[in-house]
Amino acid sequence: MAIRFEVLDQEFADDIYHNVTLPSGEDKKTDNKRLLSIKSFYNAFGISGQVDLSSLPGLTGRALLVVEEDPTYGERNKVKRFLPQR
Repeated sequence: MAIRFEVLDQEFADDIYHNVTLPSGEDKKTDNKRLLSIKSFYNAFGISGQVDLSSLPGLTGRALLVVEEDPTYGERNKVKRFLPQR
């Protein structure tokens, strides 16, 4: 899933793009990491059960961001991890 996030409390912050990779069934260890990543995303945005992708726009959640140097785009924000809702 390719996701675009908007930083709500920083008027001039660029949007953040993040990919969530679904399990492939090829490697159990990798699949478990991917499932934990999806669970973390769900917890951060208060999502439970089956997801209708059209219901996701407009949800708010929290994430820890880091600044990363990208050879193509220069400095950019990146999601280090999602944080559970308070």
